[in-house]
Amino acid sequence: MIFESKGETRQRLRRFDNIRGKKETNHTFWDVVVVTAADEPQKNAFQKQIEQKLKSKELPTFSSYLVICDPPGYKIGNGGATMLVLEELYSKYGESVYKMKTIVIHAGGYSQRLPTASVLGKVFTAFPTREPILQMLELKLASYIDFPGKIESGGVFVCCADTVEVYNDLGKPWKFHPSGITGLGHPSSIEIGTTHGVYLLNSLHSGSITAECKQFLHKPSAKKMYATNGCVQKTALGEDIVITDSAFYMAPDVCRKLLKFYSDNKPLTCEIDAYGDFLQALGTDSDDSYITNTANVVRETSSLLYLRRKVFDTLRGTTLHVVALIPRVGETSDVSSHFYHFGTSREYLDVMTKERVLSEITDSELVSHCAGLPYKYTPAGDKPLVENPPRLMASVILPCVSIGEGSTLEYCYLREFTAIGANSIVSSCSLLPNTSVPPDTILHTVAINSHHAGELQFVTIAFGIADNMKASALWDNALSEIKYYGNLLENSFSDASRAFPDNAKDDKVSLWHAKIFPAFPTMEKSSSRACQRLNVILKNRGIGAKCKLSEKPDQVLYSMADILLCKNVDRMLEFRSKLKSQIQATRHDQSALSSLYSS
Repeated sequence: MIFESKGETRQRLRRFDNIRGKKETNHTFWDVVVVTAADEPQKNAFQKQIEQKLKSKELPTFSSYLVICDPPGYKIGNGGATMLVLEELYSKYGESVYKMKTIVIHAGGYSQRLPTASVLGKVFTAFPTREPILQMLELKLASYIDFPGKIESGGVFVCCADTVEVYNDLGKPWKFHPSGITGLGHPSSIEIGTTHGVYLLNSLHSGSITAECKQFLHKPSAKKMYATNGCVQKTALGEDIVITDSAFYMAPDVCRKLLKFYSDNKPLTCEIDAYGDFLQALGTDSDDSYITNTANVVRETSSLLYLRRKVFDTLRGTTLHVVALIPRVGETSDVSSHFYHFGTSREYLDVMTKERVLSEITDSELVSHCAGLPYKYTPAGDKPLVENPPRLMASVILPCVSIGEGSTLEYCYLREFTAIGANSIVSSCSLLPNTSVPPDTILHTVAINSHHAGELQFVTIAFGIADNMKASALWDNALSEIKYYGNLLENSFSDASRAFPDNAKDDKVSLWHAKIFPAFPTMEKSSSRACQRLNVILKNRGIGAKCKLSEKPDQVLYSMADILLCKNVDRMLEFRSKLKSQIQATRHDQSALSSLYSS
């Protein structure tokens, strides 16, 4: 199914190309771009990357860019973060903020299910199109480039960093409603509806794609969707669909309400969800039954129900409109919309290597902004070469490199005879010749400030694509319950007890907290040892043997949680910058290509 007119997304990308690095524009654009962060260290990492982008003219320079992080203490959720942003904006701009057009991109969090984005952030993940290559931040801004012109006065547009939305206007002009909240609605399967928000709309007027929403259902069951009159619709092909959420716009009246709520109730002591708590309070048929439903709550605190009730009372009676980007019954257009989510490693691989429509309409390339000789693509089994080719971005690739189907590489230096297995994610790695990365692997090198060694070191994390980073267990049972690369930790390592020190006895632990990665003085040695150990683990699995976590019993081991505390963002960005310089040099000077092969 074609979800979108190919031309419209391409036009948006071209228009964004035309304003990258520009100090002014004749077109309406965002006055302020806000990226949220989980804490101060993540805020600093995001700010450095945005500053680097502005310096290298990858972003429009006429907008203001702010990074705002959550306060220390309780997690406040993306709803709490949205209200904190409103307070920061009001503090900076005063009443004029309500006349400004602001986009808020929620990028806080540690990307546990996509660990290659944990250190530098999902919003700075590469996407294989344009020159210089886009990252998710620019792709979001390009995707929404029409939206500032659809806002009559001011307000705040709220979205998440790990989605891509494509759409067209169905040939019908529309605006964001000047009051209340206006959400984007997309056609989705019943299965997708169970993991997202679902809009229940009043009838659409002829010639319009906007409608008032009766009710917002947050992650409803299939049974509830079918039982709710008007929720499930039929496509021209007879398929059952629902209209699901993605991003939404808050008019100034809503911003004022939420700012007052935050001022009256800060500091927040529970998670407030921008979708589950804001949108469920809206609509002509909304009710408060959701307040006591904590099925989708990550952590329930004593203040949760009280604050949920206060949010409901604050927003009750606020209008909710939806831009229904779906084909109408009887219309022959194949034009619609779709959103792509890459919150997990598997979703990320699917978006990068399997979504043919997204790839085509964004002019994505199989090899984007890379240097070196052609690589050898190795399909799995007897599949044809065009079945599921890998995606390579911002990397230097030397001769005789083999890359398996369905794999994605970003910001890597691959030397001769490197072999990357199928369905793998390799990020920020510098691999020595003859390195072998097993299939279904996540490989990512992080620069750290080692307090033990007193110097810069490198840790290469290696996980299986299917590893559950969040599955937790009591400390006593962790080694016999938590799996690493499909195998129990106690069956993989002879010294597995080192993974969870005694000081964690009173806590639940997960693979995220497992101290299983040693540090080394160079990127190359770190990645080489990680791959060697991983291949030994896979070989041993068949014979019941185990390997050691480290060569020396006193060698310091790191978990993903540890790595985030001592990451060296400057060194990681320096590596990316050097790759970029080498790639650009080879495009202008063939002799520079020869120097790559001798490095």
